[in-house]
Formats: sequence, structure tokens, C-alpha cells
Amino acid sequence: MDHHPNPEPAEPLVFPLLTAHEVGRDILGGVPAKTVSLYAREGRLPCVWIGKHRRFNRPSVERALARAAGAGRRV
Repeated sequence: MDHHPNPEPAEPLVFPLLTAHEVGRDILGGVPAKTVSLYAREGRLPCVWIGKHRRFNRPSVERALARAAGAGRRV
């Protein structure tokens, strides 16, 4: 069973939450959903769990990308 770490403090969720497919397509420019899920498992992208489903809060993902870019690295 996957352990679900929550590296960021709770913040307001912006609905609708995004799927890994939507994050890869709309925010990361064509990254496969499996890669987005891997980034989330590794803690590189923040996510929330709704039952058994991993979902992404757009502002949290965009903030993580901005932090990575500011540090001169990719996600």
C-alpha cells in the first residue's frame, strides 16, 4: 500500500481538482500521466487523495513548478 506523505501544509483547494492526465497535458505540456504520478509519489508535485484517486490542486502544482524553476531545476 502506498504511503501518502503530505509535504505541504493544508491549503484551500481550487475546484475542479485535476487528474494526472490533465496536469501533464495542460500544465506540463504533454508529459504522460504516469510521469506526473511518479513526480507526485516522489514528492516533486503536491497532490491530495480523494479515496483511492490522486488529484492535483492547480495553484499548488504551479507553485511547485515556480519553486523548481527559481532553484534552477526541473520538477
